[in-house]
Amino acid sequence: MSDYRTRPSGNRTQQVFDYRSHPSDYRTYMNVTMCDTISMLARRATRPPGQPFSDPCLTKRAQHMATAKKPPADETTVVPEVIDFPTEHRPEMVEAKALANRDRFPDEELRGITTFEDAFRLATEVYGDVTDVTQELGNGFTLITDKAPLINNPFVIISTNFNEGDFGEFVSIAAVTKDHKKYIFNDGSTGVRNQLFELARTLKRTGGFYAPTGLSASEYDTCANKDCLRARPNAVKTCMHCGDTSEKRGTATTYFLNLAPAPTLP
Repeated sequence: MSDYRTRPSGNRTQQVFDYRSHPSDYRTYMNVTMCDTISMLARRATRPPGQPFSDPCLTKRAQHMATAKKPPADETTVVPEVIDFPTEHRPEMVEAKALANRDRFPDEELRGITTFEDAFRLATEVYGDVTDVTQELGNGFTLITDKAPLINNPFVIISTNFNEGDFGEFVSIAAVTKDHKKYIFNDGSTGVRNQLFELARTLKRTGGFYAPTGLSASEYDTCANKDCLRARPNAVKTCMHCGDTSEKRGTATTYFLNLAPAPTLP
């Protein structure tokens, strides 16, 4: 049996390593991939607070993939692939399905749930406790769309990330306020976004910024056309973007890092 098998890919062919011809390598991969999931979850649950989780299974898998046999270089397009599992047959998915079947509730128990307290009590009886997902997933920061809580509220910018969106460039900011709130907020305006672009350009970093007086806000008139909403002062009779001639106006807000000085750093 050949070490490689060919499969079509559009108008090309791909050669992928066939583990069926090397049972020992296949078993090695399976052993690594099927590394005890329950044990991994237990290690995650018992790690000290604040310590990042490190799974030795992932390290073993990375080592194995780095040393996996590679097909010979030739005219055929070579795709680095360890094994070609359909999604529903991936060992991680198989394990998850087994856990779901084990934890399935009888219909009579589900019918007995009539309140939030009933659900909480049943989950506690079955699992021993109810895990707060915010303690296991995410980074503890809350995404906000209304920046009003940050107006005149001192905060430290931990990090920023510049992105390209449907309406142009915007910046995502992770900030912690002086009253201990952890927020992530986005800004694509000529205010905060441009200020942070300038800070990144001049200071060569994207975090560690202190806003001693938080944000400030500036309102302006916009086109009332809901498909436009661009800036349009009252003096402008015809919108230069959409051609709207209505006398109505909308209102929008641009937020800035408030540059009013503070006496000292906290």
